[in-house]
Amino acid sequence: MSLNDSVRYYRSEWVVERGFHRFKNGALPALPIYLQLPERIKGLMLLLKVALQALTLLEYVVRRALDKEGETLAGLVPGNPKMKTARPTAERILSQFDNLNLLVKETSKKVSGVLVEKPSPLQCRILKLLGLSPKIYDLTFAQPKFNDSS
Repeated sequence: MSLNDSVRYYRSEWVVERGFHRFKNGALPALPIYLQLPERIKGLMLLLKVALQALTLLEYVVRRALDKEGETLAGLVPGNPKMKTARPTAERILSQFDNLNLLVKETSKKVSGVLVEKPSPLQCRILKLLGLSPKIYDLTFAQPKFNDSS
């Protein structure tokens, strides 16, 4: 391996280390583990690994779409809504969807629900970058209520 290749590979190590950081004290903390059985610990780590893959994929898809469009995304940094980035993190992307509220109303005959807020322009932009329609948050529903007295 040449010196240039070695330096390039060394500089790319942060990509792998970032996943471990998310397990260590980031979005997917694996410690402390209060489980005793090895099977349960393995199951928890498998779930955390799947969640890490989902975060990584979300980040990759948004970054690729931004790169393809040659654009940046603003409004992800708390306290600095004008700051733009072409490489948003999954945590900052998902933080934009924290405050959505679903109102559920239950009567004797049916259960209905509606999303209280409309998606913001930033949320719609993120959904578009992910290849999703804003209609994914059209959660209006009404279902008949079934009685348990059979």
